[in-house]
Amino acid sequence: NFVTRHAVNRACVAARVPLVIAGPGVPAGQMVEAPVAQVDLVRTLVEWAGAKPHQKLRGHSLVPFFHGQTGWHPGWVYCESHSEGNASGSFMLRKGDWKYIHFVWHEGLLFNVAEDPAELNNRFNDPAAQLIVTELRALLEKQANPVEITQRAFAAQRRDAEADGPRFDGR
Repeated sequence: NFVTRHAVNRACVAARVPLVIAGPGVPAGQMVEAPVAQVDLVRTLVEWAGAKPHQKLRGHSLVPFFHGQTGWHPGWVYCESHSEGNASGSFMLRKGDWKYIHFVWHEGLLFNVAEDPAELNNRFNDPAAQLIVTELRALLEKQANPVEITQRAFAAQRRDAEADGPRFDGR
């Protein structure tokens, strides 16, 4: 089994859920500390099956971990959520002990999950953590344009809602 302690799903609610992979070519009992995301699974499965992943496919293949390779993974994981009913898109970036949550149009959150595993102490406005906020925000903005992505997601939700026809309140 290949195990990592830090799987993160697209909706960001399953951060710190272990990911276990077992099968041919996967060494039993190997533990990896790198953060990974569900988006990494598609690229991993394509490569594991012997195919070459398309260059536009997001995520990082975990296959090198199967072979004991280290140092190639960026050491961070990213996810985003645009759930219906949310007032803002949310984006999460986890790097090392830090978890940064960016809300479009609202103040962010920053947690040191090693010191604060329950994520009760928001350090976003802590002067001692401003370099971390700046670094993680810049890394997020290299991955995505949060405002543009959120606007597109909300526009798609609006189109879907309008296509569904009248609601129970008659509108």
